[in-house]
Amino acid sequence: MRAILPLMSKLDELEALAKEVSASTITILPKRCSYIRNWNSKCKACMNACPHDAISRSIGRFSIDPDLCTNCGACTAACPTSALLTGSPTATDIVRSARRTAQAYGGIAAFMCQRDAQELDIDENRVTVLPCLNYLDEYLICGLLALGIDRVALLSRGCDGCPVGGSEPYFPAVVKSARSLVRTWNAPGKVKIFHDIPESLCNSGGRARAAKSDRREALEHAGGSAMGYVADTVDELITGKKRERVEEDRQVIVKPSDVFPADSYRGPRIKGMLDRVGELPAGASIESRFWASVDLDPTACHYCGCCATMCATRALTYTQDLPENPTRVQRKQAPGTLTFTPSLCMACGLCQDSCFRRALVVGNRIPASYLDPATVVTLYEDEKQVSRSKFGF
Repeated sequence: MRAILPLMSKLDELEALAKEVSASTITILPKRCSYIRNWNSKCKACMNACPHDAISRSIGRFSIDPDLCTNCGACTAACPTSALLTGSPTATDIVRSARRTAQAYGGIAAFMCQRDAQELDIDENRVTVLPCLNYLDEYLICGLLALGIDRVALLSRGCDGCPVGGSEPYFPAVVKSARSLVRTWNAPGKVKIFHDIPESLCNSGGRARAAKSDRREALEHAGGSAMGYVADTVDELITGKKRERVEEDRQVIVKPSDVFPADSYRGPRIKGMLDRVGELPAGASIESRFWASVDLDPTACHYCGCCATMCATRALTYTQDLPENPTRVQRKQAPGTLTFTPSLCMACGLCQDSCFRRALVVGNRIPASYLDPATVVTLYEDEKQVSRSKFGF
């Protein structure tokens, strides 16, 4: 009996962890979050998009309450820095399913939420069923167009009373943004929301199944931390040895050297997809949440280069001609140059928010030439740091 009690305790722990795994498939990459990088960031895109107030954050910490989260995916679509990812289904699962169903539905990539699909008994061979239509973002939509699917249809009977996505879904804003991008690039293809569901898609004779991969595969793709906890618990049951675990609620410290390739963000990927099917007119003006302009107020700037230090993609670069192992005085006395490469910018606004002098202004409308990787804008050149009062104010 004494040997059974510890085993029962382990099984209870395993059951609790399994429930936690099934409760949430949103993965957090905290070092990508602009607020985690600098708490002066005013970005609240994920929190504003979440219909259930499941997201909370503090200095160095970011968490999603599994009891409040419904896995609607709105936060992942809204995040400008790709700090949140859906785990099941993944973007790869969605694209794979959309290509298969489009072949059976006249070239139309149709999507529907799981609630509507189950109530209408939708033919899953012609419609991709998602936990919520908020799983779709501009990256996925433009990717489908680049694959030769010229019509993307979001089938929705309305979200009033929906316990998953809430009464104010995020996907209509995504559709509006995607249509604007398609028009700007003069690309073929249509993206539209339909509220009248064709009867030909209903009564397939079977219950619709959501398009998702194996849960273990999905969680491993997204980081696998939760599934790792379950696997560790199973190992403990067999071997009786505890494994060292990293506390998930630990404070995350981000170094300036923690930067990410620009092509790991949606902006450059979306541009590449649209360039395959359309053409950006010369002289065009682009207004989108994926790219930004940066202007400098020379009367307020102290030429310290801190904004470049905060830039996660090195779109802002601060350079100085310094000797090897320079002292602090040498760094301060040496003139510096600040350049901006618009094609690397992800429009997070952290440079503007982290500048105590409010010398930077970020805008969301840019000329088409800004998306050329060869375009580099010099914001200031060979300027010496201005003497500052205590704490730099």
